[in-house]
Amino acid sequence: MAAPKNKKSKSFSISKSELTRLDYPILREPPKMFDYKDIASLVPFLSETKKILSPKSRFMDSKKQRQLSLAVKRARFIALLPYTDSHSLQQ
Repeated sequence: MAAPKNKKSKSFSISKSELTRLDYPILREPPKMFDYKDIASLVPFLSETKKILSPKSRFMDSKKQRQLSLAVKRARFIALLPYTDSHSLQQ
Protein backbone atom coordinates (compact mmCIF):
# COMPACT_ATOMS: atom_id res chain seq x y z
CA MET A 1 0.00 0.00 0.00
CA ALA A 2 1.09 3.50 -0.68
CA ALA A 3 1.82 5.71 2.28
CA PRO A 4 -0.47 8.72 2.69
CA LYS A 5 1.01 11.95 1.45
CA ASN A 6 1.81 14.62 3.98
CA LYS A 7 -0.29 17.67 3.34
CA LYS A 8 1.52 20.90 3.90
CA SER A 9 -0.43 23.62 5.59
CA LYS A 10 -0.78 26.74 3.50
CA SER A 11 0.55 29.77 5.28
CA PHE A 12 0.20 33.37 4.24
CA SER A 13 3.52 35.12 3.80
CA ILE A 14 4.20 38.71 2.81
CA SER A 15 6.98 39.45 0.37
CA LYS A 16 9.29 42.45 0.58
CA SER A 17 7.48 44.20 -2.26
CA GLU A 18 4.18 43.90 -0.41
CA LEU A 19 5.75 45.28 2.75
CA THR A 20 6.87 48.38 0.88
CA ARG A 21 3.35 48.83 -0.44
CA LEU A 22 2.04 48.96 3.12
CA ASP A 23 4.03 52.14 3.72
CA TYR A 24 1.54 54.22 1.74
CA PRO A 25 -1.64 55.12 3.65
CA ILE A 26 -3.80 55.28 0.52
CA LEU A 27 -2.96 51.66 -0.19
CA ARG A 28 -3.64 50.43 3.33
CA GLU A 29 -7.17 51.78 3.40
CA PRO A 30 -8.94 52.02 0.05
CA PRO A 31 -11.44 54.86 -0.31
CA LYS A 32 -15.04 54.23 0.71
CA MET A 33 -16.19 54.67 -2.88
CA PHE A 34 -14.08 54.66 -6.03
CA ASP A 35 -14.82 57.44 -8.49
CA TYR A 36 -13.77 57.03 -12.11
CA LYS A 37 -13.16 60.79 -12.41
CA ASP A 38 -10.64 60.76 -9.55
CA ILE A 39 -7.61 59.39 -11.37
CA ALA A 40 -5.24 60.04 -8.47
CA SER A 41 -7.09 57.51 -6.31
CA LEU A 42 -7.11 54.85 -9.07
CA VAL A 43 -3.47 54.98 -10.19
CA PRO A 44 -1.98 53.39 -7.03
CA PHE A 45 -4.08 50.28 -7.64
CA LEU A 46 -2.63 49.74 -11.13
CA SER A 47 0.62 48.00 -12.00
CA GLU A 48 3.37 49.46 -14.17
CA THR A 49 1.70 47.87 -17.19
CA LYS A 50 -1.64 49.49 -16.17
CA LYS A 51 -3.26 46.23 -15.08
CA ILE A 52 -5.53 46.20 -12.04
CA LEU A 53 -3.63 44.64 -9.15
CA SER A 54 -4.99 41.65 -7.30
CA PRO A 55 -6.98 42.22 -4.11
CA LYS A 56 -4.50 40.11 -2.14
CA SER A 57 -1.68 42.53 -2.82
CA ARG A 58 -3.82 45.47 -1.70
CA PHE A 59 -5.69 43.71 1.15
CA MET A 60 -9.12 44.60 -0.24
CA ASP A 61 -12.35 42.71 0.05
CA SER A 62 -14.28 41.56 -3.00
CA LYS A 63 -16.78 44.44 -2.87
CA LYS A 64 -14.00 47.06 -3.03
CA GLN A 65 -12.27 45.12 -5.82
CA ARG A 66 -15.45 45.14 -7.91
CA GLN A 67 -15.90 48.87 -7.34
CA LEU A 68 -12.28 49.47 -8.31
CA SER A 69 -12.49 47.42 -11.49
CA LEU A 70 -15.71 49.16 -12.55
CA ALA A 71 -14.19 52.60 -11.92
CA VAL A 72 -11.01 51.73 -13.84
CA LYS A 73 -13.01 50.33 -16.76
CA ARG A 74 -15.13 53.49 -16.92
CA ALA A 75 -12.04 55.72 -16.75
CA ARG A 76 -10.41 53.72 -19.54
CA PHE A 77 -13.52 53.92 -21.71
CA ILE A 78 -13.63 57.72 -21.61
CA ALA A 79 -9.81 57.90 -22.03
CA LEU A 80 -8.91 59.18 -18.57
CA LEU A 81 -6.65 56.14 -18.08
CA PRO A 82 -4.68 54.25 -20.73
CA TYR A 83 -5.48 50.59 -21.38
CA THR A 84 -1.81 49.57 -21.47
CA ASP A 85 1.55 51.14 -20.73
CA SER A 86 2.24 51.58 -24.44
CA HIS A 87 -0.70 54.03 -24.70
CA SER A 88 0.55 57.27 -23.25
CA LEU A 89 -1.62 60.13 -22.15
CA GLN A 90 -1.21 63.29 -24.18
CA GLN A 91 -0.83 66.36 -22.03
